[in-house]
Amino acid sequence: MATILPPSGKFRATGAGWDIADALKVRRRALWGIGFLCLAFFGLLARLWFLQVVRGGEYMVQAQRNRIARVPFEAPRGLILDRRGAILATSRSQHSVALVPGTLPSKKREGEARAQILGTLAFLLGTTANDLEAQLSDAARRGGRFYDPVTVAEGVDLRTITLIEENKPRLSDAVLVTDDLKRLYPQGQLGAHVLGYTGLVTERELERAEKAGRPLHFDDKIGKSGLERQYDALLMGTRGAQEYEVDSRGRPVRPRDRIADKPGATLRLTLDLRLQKAAEIALGKARNNGAVAAIDPRNGEILALASRPTFNPNIFRCPKRSSARSTAKLRAIPAIRF
Repeated sequence: MATILPPSGKFRATGAGWDIADALKVRRRALWGIGFLCLAFFGLLARLWFLQVVRGGEYMVQAQRNRIARVPFEAPRGLILDRRGAILATSRSQHSVALVPGTLPSKKREGEARAQILGTLAFLLGTTANDLEAQLSDAARRGGRFYDPVTVAEGVDLRTITLIEENKPRLSDAVLVTDDLKRLYPQGQLGAHVLGYTGLVTERELERAEKAGRPLHFDDKIGKSGLERQYDALLMGTRGAQEYEVDSRGRPVRPRDRIADKPGATLRLTLDLRLQKAAEIALGKARNNGAVAAIDPRNGEILALASRPTFNPNIFRCPKRSSARSTAKLRAIPAIRF
């Protein structure tokens, strides 16, 4: 290929290739390109200054929040007493087993390792791996985060706890043995219709509480009926929280500060336990079901309020599968006939 140099000083290539009309035009384009690069560079510097200096404090706070995760824990529920101070409802400590979804192997990438952990735990708890997966999915639907422990068994005996600890190498850090609080009614079915019972919060109750300006946690146990429901906000107290430092994937690395909880208020009733027992015994001896109400005519205080058939509120337990069994037991009780 030959290049011809015309007398006018213009360069032109013969054949295929670029046409260079003027050397000044090439120089002008080069200057425009350099200017654009300088402008882009200064734009990046200005944006960096804006992020680091102007908004640096705000982003530092956000980064700190992302680095620290708060895992709330339940506060002791308030006592319910009769007029003389006898305990009608209280809370007691119990051993529970929980799973941390964020520390479990991935279901897609590490399905075999996940199945082995859940299968081993299910065997020790006397349940199935599918049941454990269902509880994890249910907790996620109700707003549980992947670093929030999900309780999968309550009231676990010491023998099972020992077996779980012995198999810790197989179960990994995803399995936790915790001390939780269970609602206890020392008088059994005495005054059950008045006291009510507690249970795990449902998705609908979470939505309803959020609209009412009282946000609940996905594993809160709230009053479902009776006085437990009517005075739930007072009895529930304020949750505490354990702070953890987490990695970029939100997995706990090390514990930090612990925020103390505030126990619920104590509720003292006008019921008289002795009179309540007498009413319950009298109804038990009667052929038909019915109800008894004893009211002090001087001030309108309710001294006894009994109804038949009744139920034992201690059968209602968490997690969800136990609550479902308890509900089935309650529905099996025949309806009241007058």
